[in-house]
Order: sequence, then C-alpha cells, then structure tokens
Amino acid sequence: AMLTILPGCANKGIFELPPPNSPDSIHDNFIRDKAPSDEAFAALQNHAGRFIEDGNFAKAKAIFSEYSPLFPKHQANIDRIIELFDEYPAVLPENIGQFVNSPGSEIFPVFSADGDTLYFTGRNRADNNIGDTEDIFAAVHIDNAFETAKPLTGTLSSTQFNDAINSISPDGKFTLLFTNREDPMGNNAFIMRGSNTITEFPHPVNSRYFDSDAIMTPDGTTIIFVSDRPGGIGDYHANGMPFRDGFLGNTDIYIAHKTDGEWKKPVNLGEVINTPYAERTPYLIDGRILVFSSQGHSSIGGMDIFVSFRKGDGWTNWTQPRNIGLSINSPRDDWGFVISPDRKFAYFSSDRKGGSGNRDGGSGNRDGGFGSFDIYRIPIEAIEEKLQPPPEPEPIVEEKPALEPEPAREPLVTHHETPDAPTESIPEPIIQFQLTDTFTVRFEVNGVSIRREFYSKLDSVAVIMRQNPPLKLRIDGFTDNLGPADYNLRLSRRRAQAVADFIADRGISRGRLLIEGHGIRTPIADNTTDRGRALNRRVECRLFE
Repeated sequence: AMLTILPGCANKGIFELPPPNSPDSIHDNFIRDKAPSDEAFAALQNHAGRFIEDGNFAKAKAIFSEYSPLFPKHQANIDRIIELFDEYPAVLPENIGQFVNSPGSEIFPVFSADGDTLYFTGRNRADNNIGDTEDIFAAVHIDNAFETAKPLTGTLSSTQFNDAINSISPDGKFTLLFTNREDPMGNNAFIMRGSNTITEFPHPVNSRYFDSDAIMTPDGTTIIFVSDRPGGIGDYHANGMPFRDGFLGNTDIYIAHKTDGEWKKPVNLGEVINTPYAERTPYLIDGRILVFSSQGHSSIGGMDIFVSFRKGDGWTNWTQPRNIGLSINSPRDDWGFVISPDRKFAYFSSDRKGGSGNRDGGSGNRDGGFGSFDIYRIPIEAIEEKLQPPPEPEPIVEEKPALEPEPAREPLVTHHETPDAPTESIPEPIIQFQLTDTFTVRFEVNGVSIRREFYSKLDSVAVIMRQNPPLKLRIDGFTDNLGPADYNLRLSRRRAQAVADFIADRGISRGRLLIEGHGIRTPIADNTTDRGRALNRRVECRLFE
C-alpha cells in the first residue's frame, strides 16, 4: 500500500491531550492556554467526554457552555452540541454480543441483500488469518440473533492483505470492496460481480491515494466513496499518518457518475458535507438521505454519525449535517452506520467504553487502528425522527414580506436570473423590497425552532437573495430577560443560526449570511409583561449591499 506525503505538508503528529480523568484544573489550564486552536477544542471534547460516558449530560453541557467563548470559529457547532444534551436518549444501543464481537476489533458491518448474513471486517481477533491484517468475517443472521462469526474463505480471503466489504447492492449482484492487494495504485476500491471475479475500479475513481468506503446507487451509475486525495476541504493529511487525534487523516466524501459506459472525474461533495478533518463511511437511504461519520461538524468527540438530506435532483447540494444524537453517538469513534434489510435495526461500530476489548486505552483510531471496536445496534424507531427531512419550503406568495417600514427610497425590483436560482417550470415571482425592510421571526420561550407561520416570509428573503446576488443578509438574534445572561446570549446565537440554516437550505451561500447574537440587549418592548417578552424573543433580518 502506498502512503504519500505531499511536499510542504508537514506531519504535525497527534495531539498530546490531558488524560480524561485528569483533575478539572489540568483540563482548564490546557484548554485556556491552547485556545482557540484545534488542539484545545479536542481537549474540550475530551474533558466533556468522560461525563458524557457516565451519562452526566448536565455537566458535559456546562463544560461546553463555559468554554464556548474561547472558540469563536466553533461557535455554531458548540451551540448545536449544547442542544444535543437537551435530548436525553430514551433508548441506547446494544452490543450485538460475543458471537460477533471479540476482544479484537470489528468494523464495517454490511448485510447480505437477503439479510441472512452479516459481514464485517475483523482485526486482532484470535481467528484472523494471519498477523494483524484486516479480514472479512461472516455471521449467519436468524431471527435478529447471530451465529458464531467465521472468517471467509475463497475469493474474498487473503492472508497478507487488508480486505473489507464496503457495501453490497440491494439485488446482491455486485459487492464493493476495499483492499490493498498487490496493484500499482495502492489502497483502492474494487468491485466483485457475482461470486468469483474481483476487478479494480477504474481511474479516475481510483487513484494512487487512499480510496475506500464505497457505495453505489442501485442502477450502477453513481458511486459515493471516501478519499484522501489532494484537493479536498482543508490541508492535506494522508490516511494512516498521525494527524489531530488519530490516524484517519483528512478524508473527504466524493461522488462520481458513469455516462456512456465511462466513469467521470469524481467531485468533492463540498464544504457543507466535508470538513478539514476525517469524513468516513457514507451510507445512502432511498437515494436522498446521506448518513456518514465525521470528526468535524458538531461532533461531541471522535467521529460522530451525521445525517444530511439531498436537495433537488443534483448530487452536490445537501442540507447542513445534523448530529444523529446521543442515542447513537459517544465521545469515542462511531462509524459504519447501516440499516438492516428488514429496516428494524441500525448497526454501527464503536470503540466506546464498556465494549468487549479494553476501552480505557483510548480511541481505536488514535492508536493506528489497533484498538478495539465492537458492532452495536439500535431499533430504528429510536432514531427515526432524525432521519426525517426538514420541512419543504411553502409556496411563495407574491406580496411584500415585511413589517411596514417607512419608505426610504425607490423600491428595488428583481428581474434577472442568477446561476444559483432553482430550475423550475414556473418562474419565481418578482418581489419588491427596500434595503430598510426588516424581516422579523419570533420564537417560543427558550425556543430555537422556526414556526411554520414564518416559512413564507423567510422563503421570500431567499428568493430576493437568489435574484440579487450582490445582496447579503444580516441576521441578529435576541431574547427576553428571563434566565442568566450567558444562557440568553447563546440562545440568541442559536436562533440566528436557525434562521441562517433555513436560508442556506434554500440555496443561499453561507458566505452571504452574517449572524450575531445579542442576548437580552436592545429590547423593543417591555420585558415585565408576557406580551413584551414575546416581542423581544426574535430574530431580525436585514438585507444590505
């Protein structure tokens, strides 16, 4: 296998963080001394992680809240993390047991098309073929229980290389694999049609870099996979080399299409999905829901599992990834999400505390992949709400969507098309507006959810911005005076972020959205009355050039 360090990309090594059980003062000094660096943020996750593992979500929430002001570039993600702690999980995952899991490592669960067999990749098991290679295992699946897993023999078995099944097509006709068998390209994706012939995926899908975690649409014309090839989001860091808190490198999710019998150049899914850290194990539900793992976004620590929803008919426009929640995610690495063919359970791998191996020695990906991962499952009902797409935009009403401002100048009239305007058979209505207009959204007590009555108003703002590319939007969040000032400041930012997410989901670049939270400052009504407080719980949006 080939691992390449590009010229000028120095190896920064793995963060040396205080042990999780260190006194609070040690964590505090380290975080404050290193902030706002990525190393300090990883230490913050590490500090809160031990309380998350013990189920003390209130303490973990307090830790993220306390250090939040030190990390301005992580502000939106910290706010999303804090929200997670308000959703105490009713159901927790179960370890699928000793017939599959071992003191070694079990990752990448994949079901056969008929659901009768669970395949996975095992390492450091007593029954591995040889040494510390990664081998494919199979466990017969009957009535939601498993027989003893056994290593595969035949075509999918090798004694000196790493092998993994990435995915199996719904009809069972082809299998996508990762292997580092002898070939000039290195770590690559392969395809097996039927049960005999393994063929390397052609260039440009495969490269001389790490290419893995492949899934394909049922029609065989689109492949989604992970790669550490140069040109991704953030600096280049090769998979397998020490970076941040492990050896995963900076891998991104890519997509490639097959037209006229040829695979075209892969396209990076972009910065909405990918981060400067590792994204792994994409999984597609019904062609529209992308589930994947990431060290970035609003991860509470290690790799968390996220869900994003495809917008429109293209493949590079997705909603802001949503953390699937504490029902699944832990402060360690959680990845390899799949749903069983009968759609009763979701399965994934984790090196969380309390598994079959030693979970006190740190993350399995932190020590080069030699740690101990187990396979877990959770009833699909426990996460079903997280897999539901956000509400569709309501139809635009051709009216002036604003409070009645005083006229300042002649209204601007939009009439030209822009590159990011949606393709529709019915053109968007022309909306008249003035730059002095204020678009106000109001919220429930302690609420951050946008009420349906404001959808039309915000949809109109998005239309105006699509039709006027030079315009930007200032989004200011406010609260009433109930509760501590620091809580209200965070709450106001979360409200502003919710409006920004709504606008961005309608095709507006986040670079055009300026958000700020003001807390209890600048009330517009009397905070001693219910009516006054209701008016102060708001977000104000103003367009500017």
